[in-house]
Amino acid sequence: MLILDDEVLAVSLLLCLLLYQISCYLFIVLTLVFVLCMSGKAINLNALSLKHAIPSRGYVVSSLASLGDKVFGARQNGQHIDVYDATTFAFQHNLPVPGLCQSCYGLAACSSNNCLYASDHNNSRIHRVDLSGSSAVKQWSVFSGPAGLSVNKEHNVVVACWGAHKLQEYTTHGTLVREISLQQVCLFSPWHAVQLSTGDYVLSHGTSPGAVSVVGVDGQVVHRYDQSQASNVGPMSGPRSLGVTKNDNILVADLENNRILSLDSSLSCAQVLALPVDSGLQQPLGLCLDETRGRLHISERGGGCRVLVFESRE
Repeated sequence: MLILDDEVLAVSLLLCLLLYQISCYLFIVLTLVFVLCMSGKAINLNALSLKHAIPSRGYVVSSLASLGDKVFGARQNGQHIDVYDATTFAFQHNLPVPGLCQSCYGLAACSSNNCLYASDHNNSRIHRVDLSGSSAVKQWSVFSGPAGLSVNKEHNVVVACWGAHKLQEYTTHGTLVREISLQQVCLFSPWHAVQLSTGDYVLSHGTSPGAVSVVGVDGQVVHRYDQSQASNVGPMSGPRSLGVTKNDNILVADLENNRILSLDSSLSCAQVLALPVDSGLQQPLGLCLDETRGRLHISERGGGCRVLVFESRE
């Protein structure tokens, strides 16, 4: 009888262990499915509603970035970056960046390296801020007039060097990976550049009239959109920040026309993004797409210098 009890106990323990392993595997599978579903989610640009308007704190927010539960905004008048809660939009604190000039036109956050990059337009430097808790700042020199920044799929930072008419790509430690000269193909004043899923780069030219181009890694022009093209939206004027969705749809902050343009990846079709703002956009300057939350953040240079948060209704 004792032997039977021992056998029953052993079988029960084996069953419990088996059920535990199955539950662990199931949890892992469900987690992976959830992550894949979230990562594949694309924002619906045709169904955006105004979620919140963060009022001005007395200065222009020249560039935006988001990471996790935080939204970052670079001041145009100081050596600090504002940090907001991504859920409540409440101001949390200032992130000091020693030596950062008053003209920071580019912010980019990297989830892989858990850091924030800031461009130093006047001093021709990139500042890398560690977000793991140490807030350590590393910096390195780049070509003149760095403006917009982005992080590509290789987790490198892409720099649009407005003054030098070049694109530069660096590792998170400041090692130069690639340099593309744009002047040789008659492209000038790049304001922001983002790498597409094809490997090509889309860039805005902060001029008036403005232009948006797509160039290959060899620097050759693949597509171009400017005032010479027949379009029902008219010419751009002073395009600034770009936003690129998971499907390679391109958003352009058309600063002087007070609007956001939506372009396809071949730059063959353009439309004005319908955004429900009572007073209309006032010189949109910074763009930040957060597709995990289905949100588009826009900072304004004009009007009340707000940061507007739009959310997909679907």
